[in-house]
Amino acid sequence: MKKKFFAFIAGSIFTLAVTNGAIAQTSNKVKLFESEKNVVIPYKLMPVRDKTKSIDGINTKALKNFGKNYKDASDVKWLKNDHTITVQFPSNGIYTVVYYDTKGHWQGSLKNYHEDKFDLKVRDVVKSKYYDYKIDWVQEIETVYTYGVPTYLIYIEDNSNFKVIRVSDGVMDVYEQFKKQQ
Repeated sequence: MKKKFFAFIAGSIFTLAVTNGAIAQTSNKVKLFESEKNVVIPYKLMPVRDKTKSIDGINTKALKNFGKNYKDASDVKWLKNDHTITVQFPSNGIYTVVYYDTKGHWQGSLKNYHEDKFDLKVRDVVKSKYYDYKIDWVQEIETVYTYGVPTYLIYIEDNSNFKVIRVSDGVMDVYEQFKKQQ
């Protein structure tokens, strides 16, 4: 189960990294939800396991990189499998997951937070077009392939729709959209 979960997360980051530079052509088909209860917020599903606090067997390069880049991190949880080293921690309302390969090379990071932590310039771009929508939460994704430019997935909703807006390098598009069933 753990391997499948981390393979899914790693695959998601890779997929977003590969599509990061391109503007995806979105379908006009709108998916229908029965109710808001069907919406799953991934960051609430991130595993928190007390057993993962040990750093035994973690590559020293990953430990050094993490210590250098996340000096103020506390409540840090390390997870290791055959293909990845993952570090999870909350900090000031932002839940961060950092990914390393088994050799300790940084592969990417995923930050999850609410609107109040969102970069104001990017937020203004989204709100200028979707001013009637409420921003529920944001995922900020960086990988080795984005060269320091994050991709944002912004989860928004109004009375009848859910949308996932993608903003990358100043370009905004609708990544997914769902219609609420009334």
